[in-house]
Amino acid sequence: MKCIFLDIDGVFNTTADNNKIHTKFNNIRIVFDVDLLNYFLDIFKFCKENKIMIYITSSIAINTTIYDWEWYFKETFRLNVNGIILGVDYKQNLDRGLAIQNVLDYYKEEIKDYLIIDDSISDIKDYHDEYKIIEIDNRYGITILDMEYLYLITID
Repeated sequence: MKCIFLDIDGVFNTTADNNKIHTKFNNIRIVFDVDLLNYFLDIFKFCKENKIMIYITSSIAINTTIYDWEWYFKETFRLNVNGIILGVDYKQNLDRGLAIQNVLDYYKEEIKDYLIIDDSISDIKDYHDEYKIIEIDNRYGITILDMEYLYLITID
């Protein structure tokens, strides 16, 4: 299987003073730039259609479960993502790159390829090859070029 390790803040919620939308379901609260919300949903739809797993690495994942996220998508966006969320980094107690490597080690028989999408790679780049990382500029968030790159490198 393939897996995308996905950050949220800085990727879909920029530091710019753009129009924002606030979402909340149980203990998951996410602020999105209005213009980037569709990219967020598109990634999950794309992964579902192409059987690519997602591991949520965002600090928003602290104290949450896969079940929480599945319900968040169902109740907030009417989107069924059941079965594509491999896990969430609910502790955030390690360098992100090391935490991702631990997941890859744990699922070494299952995960054959992966991609990391994050706006802060200083604690990732020491553990992972540069071509496995899409670094997002948190002033602008994910762009159409980032999305095209994601599609290009995750499809066989």
